[in-house]
Amino acid sequence: MAEGQKAPQAPVRSFRNVFTATGRLRNRWADAVAEPDPAQALERLRRLRDVLAARPAPAGVLWVPFVASVTDPRLLGLLGEEDFTALAEAGRQLAGPAFTLEQAWRPLIAARAARGEAAAAGALLTELYWAPGSDEAARDAAASDLARAGHRGPEHLRIYAARLARGGPLPPGVPERVAEVLRVGFTDDADTLAAAAELAGPARPAGVPGAARALGLHRLRVAGRPAEAREHFAAACTADPHDETALLGLLAAWIRTGEAAGTPGWLRGRCRRAAPGGALARLGELIDVLTWLDADTDESPPARAEHVGTLALEAYVGAWFAYARGRLHLVEGDAERAHAALDPVTAFAERNGGADAPPGRDLWIYHGAWAELLTGRARDRGRAAVPWALGCLLWDADPGLTAGLTVSGPPAGYARVGAARRDLAAGTRPGAEPGPLPAGAGTPERLEALRTALGEAYARRGADGMRTLLRHPLYRRLPRADRFLWSGLRSLAGEPEEAERLLGEAARLGHTRRAHLILAAHHLHAGRPRPARRLLDGCTGAKAEVLTAWSEALLPEDVPEDVPDDVPSAARDGAPALVAARRLEALGSGVPPYVASARGALWLRGGDAARAARDFEAALSAAPGTLPDEAYALAAAARAAADGTLAPDRRPGAAVWTAAERHPWAEWVLSVTALADDPEGFPLNRAERLRSLAERPGASADLAVPALATALAAAGTASESPARRAAFAAILHRLAARHPGPATHHAADLTAAAAALAAPEPEPGGQTSADRPLHALVTAALALEAGERERAAGRLAGVRGGTRAHRACALLADALAGRPPSAADGGPAADGEPAALGLLRAAALAGQDPDAALDALATAATTAAATTGDGGGNGGSDGDALAAVVDLTRALPALCARPAPGGGRRAGPAHAFAPYVRRLAEHGAEGLDPAVHARCATVVGEFALAGRLWRQAVTAAERGGGEAGEARGDYVRLLCHRAVAARQDGDPLRAARLLRHVARIAAGGPVEVASGEERDLR
Repeated sequence: MAEGQKAPQAPVRSFRNVFTATGRLRNRWADAVAEPDPAQALERLRRLRDVLAARPAPAGVLWVPFVASVTDPRLLGLLGEEDFTALAEAGRQLAGPAFTLEQAWRPLIAARAARGEAAAAGALLTELYWAPGSDEAARDAAASDLARAGHRGPEHLRIYAARLARGGPLPPGVPERVAEVLRVGFTDDADTLAAAAELAGPARPAGVPGAARALGLHRLRVAGRPAEAREHFAAACTADPHDETALLGLLAAWIRTGEAAGTPGWLRGRCRRAAPGGALARLGELIDVLTWLDADTDESPPARAEHVGTLALEAYVGAWFAYARGRLHLVEGDAERAHAALDPVTAFAERNGGADAPPGRDLWIYHGAWAELLTGRARDRGRAAVPWALGCLLWDADPGLTAGLTVSGPPAGYARVGAARRDLAAGTRPGAEPGPLPAGAGTPERLEALRTALGEAYARRGADGMRTLLRHPLYRRLPRADRFLWSGLRSLAGEPEEAERLLGEAARLGHTRRAHLILAAHHLHAGRPRPARRLLDGCTGAKAEVLTAWSEALLPEDVPEDVPDDVPSAARDGAPALVAARRLEALGSGVPPYVASARGALWLRGGDAARAARDFEAALSAAPGTLPDEAYALAAAARAAADGTLAPDRRPGAAVWTAAERHPWAEWVLSVTALADDPEGFPLNRAERLRSLAERPGASADLAVPALATALAAAGTASESPARRAAFAAILHRLAARHPGPATHHAADLTAAAAALAAPEPEPGGQTSADRPLHALVTAALALEAGERERAAGRLAGVRGGTRAHRACALLADALAGRPPSAADGGPAADGEPAALGLLRAAALAGQDPDAALDALATAATTAAATTGDGGGNGGSDGDALAAVVDLTRALPALCARPAPGGGRRAGPAHAFAPYVRRLAEHGAEGLDPAVHARCATVVGEFALAGRLWRQAVTAAERGGGEAGEARGDYVRLLCHRAVAARQDGDPLRAARLLRHVARIAAGGPVEVASGEERDLR
C-alpha cells in the first residue's frame, strides 16, 4: 500500500442494506468475509467479484475496499494467478471518477510483494507508470517502489530514464538505483553496457555520477564508435580525475580510433606514473608501441613482441592488441607468430566493412596480408575491391593474386607514386620523374610509397640510388624479410656474397618468391644457370617464366635432342636459346613488354635476328620510353643484323648509342652496319672503339679482327677525304700491329695506298713504297685508273725485295715500261709460283718475245689447274684471274697449238686448257670460229664438246653457202679416232655405231644427231 493511503474498512452486514442494490452487494461481501472457511470465503468473493465487474455503478463505491478484502493475509495464500489477472483487469476497466488505477492496483501490488512475487509486482508498477491516467505523483511512487525493490530490467530502466528526463527532484530510491546501474566497467557484458548507456543519456544532464563513463564504455565496446567514446571519457575524467575506469577508457579510445600517437601528454604522464603492471601502465606501453609503428623516427621499437603479448589488453583495445603484437612479429622476422596474431584480426576486419568499418580496418588487412604472404598462405581474393596499398603488395608478391581484383586508385598526393608502381609491376622502367616521398595517408600507403621509391631507385640508378632510402625511418617498420630483400638487392653490385646471404635470409623468413627471383637473375647474370634453375622451381608468373627460359638457354645439355626443324643450320649452336624463346612464345601475344623484350634477346642469342627485331620492336612500341635503353640498342642491332643495313628512319640516336656502349655486341653490330652504310659520315672515334671491341676479352678475335679490317679498309678506300683515309689507315696499322696476318696487313696497305694517292706525303705508318709491295701495287692501280702510266711504273719499280709480291711489282713495272723482265725476274717460273705471277711474266714478255710469253702463259694456266683443281673454270682465284686478264678468244688457239711441255703427248681431258675451252663454250666465244674452237677442244681431249662444235661449224658453213668439206673431213677424222679408241677400250659395238656416223657424214649426209644417237657421241 502506498505511503499515506488509508486502510479500507471491513464490510458490516445491515438490514437497511436489503433495500438497495449496493446494500445487498455489501451484505454479500460481509457474509463472504465472515465465512470461517477461507476457501469458501474466497469462492464467495470470486462470485461477488464477477458481479461487481459487470456493474460499474455499485463497483465504483465498493471496488477498492473489496480488492483489499480479497488480498487479506488470511486468503493470500489461496489466490491463484487467474485471481490476480481478473482483479487487475477489472480494476483497469472500472477505474474512473470514483477511484484511480493506482488505488485499484495498490492492493494487488502489495499482495504480490507479500507473496515474494517481485517480478509480478514490478510488472504492475511498470504498467501503472505508463498508464495514461497516472499522474506524476503516481508515477513517482511507482518509480520509487521499483527502484527500492531493486528492479533494473530494460523496462524499469526506461522508467528511470523517463523520470530523469522529466527533471526535478528524484523520488526516493531512484538516484541510488541509477547510480548502481551506471556503475559499469570493462568486465561487463554488452547487454549490461547497453542498459547503462540507455540510462546514462538522460542521467548525464541530471548530474548523476558515472553517466559519461557508462556512455563511453558503451560507445567503445558495444557501438564501435571510439571517437564518441573518447569525448564521453574525457568528460568523465574532467568530472572525476581519479576515475580510473574513465582513464582506462580514454586511453583505449585513443587507441581504438587508430590515433594512439595523438594521445595527450598528460594522459601519457598518468600512465608513466601508474603502478607497474597495472592496466594504466600496460596501456601506456601499448600506446608507445603503436606510436612507434606509425612514426617517422629512428628509435628502436620500445618493446618486443613477446613482452607485448603479456600485457593482456584485449578487453580494453580489442583487435588493436593483436595487431600491435603481429606487427612487431613482422618487424622481428617471425611471420608464423605474426600470422597467428593477425589472422583473427584480418577476418574480423573483412567481416566488418562499409559504413560500419572499424578504424584501422585497412591497416589490419594490409599487415595481415603481409603475414599471409610470408607464411605461404596467400589466398585468392576473387573479384574483391581492395585499397591501393594492399593491391601494391599483392602485385609484388604474386601477380596471380591480383588477376580478378579491383584495386582502388592511390590516395591524394600519391598519383606519381601510383604511376611508378604500375610501371614497376609491369616490368617497365617508371616513366614519371622521381620525387620526394609523399606525406599524409596511412601507414600502408606510406610503406608502399617507400617500397615503390626503392624499386624505382634501383631501376633508374642501381644500388647507389637506394642508399638514402634504406636509411629512411619508415624502412625500420617494414617486415624484416622485406628489409633483408631490399638490402640484399642493393648489395648485389658491390658485395655479391653479402647479397646472397641477405637474400637467402629474406627467403628463409618467407619472402621466398621475390628473393628467389632476384637470386636467380643474379646467378644467370654471373653465368650460373644451375643454381638459378633450382631457385626457380615452383616460382610462377611472367618474371619467373622469363628467368626460367634464360636458365634453359644457358644449359645446352638440357635441350631435347629433337631440336626443332626450323632452327637455321647456322644457328644450331644457339638452339638452347631458340628453345627458350619458344617457351616464352607459348605465353601468347598479350604478355608484358618486358617478356617480349626478353624473348627478343633469346631469339638474338639463338641467331634469329629477324624474330628478335620483331619482338624488340613490339615491346618498345607497347611501352615507349619505359624499357631500359639497352632494349632500344638491342632492337636496333637486331634489325641491323636482320636487314644488313640501317634504314634512315631506324638509325639510332645519341641515347641508343650511349646504351649500346654498355652492350658490346649491340655496339659492334650497330657500328659495323653504320660504317658500311655511311663510311663518310661514320665518326672516327667510333672506328677506334670498334678496334677495342674486336680486342675485348671474350671476343672471337680470329673472326672479328679480319671482318673489322675489311670494313675499315672499305670505308677508308671509299672516302673522298684525305684526312679520313689517313685516319682509317692509321687505325688499320695499329690493328695489324696487334694482330698480324694477311687480312689485316692487306687491309692496312690497301687503305694506306688510298691515303697515299690522295696525299702522298707523309705516308701512314712511317713506311715507304720501297718496302711495301702491296702499297705499291694499290698505288699503281690507282695511278693507272687516273691515267698516269709512268707514275704507276715508277711506284712499282721502286719496290725492292725477294718475295713473290716484290717479284710481281718488278714484272708489272717492266710490263708498264714496255721492256722485257730483268734478269732476276725473267727466268723460268720457280716451283710453286702463283699463276698470277706467271701472268705478269707473260705480260712483260709479250712485246719482246711472243713465244716466251706463250710459254709463260701456258705455265700459268697449268699452275692454275693444279692449285684450283679445275684450272679456274669453276671459281678458283687464279683461274678466274687468268680468264679475266687474258683474252682467251685470241690466246687459246695459240696455246693449244703449242706442243706440250717437254714435247710429250698431251694429257687428254686433264689438259690444263680444258677448263678454258669449256668456259668459252658455256659463256660464248664471240669472234672465235667454231672450227678453231672445235680443234682446240679436240687438242685438249674434250671430244664430246669437239663433236658438237664440228657440227656447228659444218652447219654454219653450209647455211652460209660456203665450203664445208674441210670441216666435214676434220669431224670424220675425230669420229674415226673415237671409234678406234672405243675398239681399244673393248667396246666394239660403240665403235661400229661411230663408224656408221662416219659413213653418213663422209657421204655428205646430215651432221645433226638423230634421236637416240646422243649416247654414241657423248
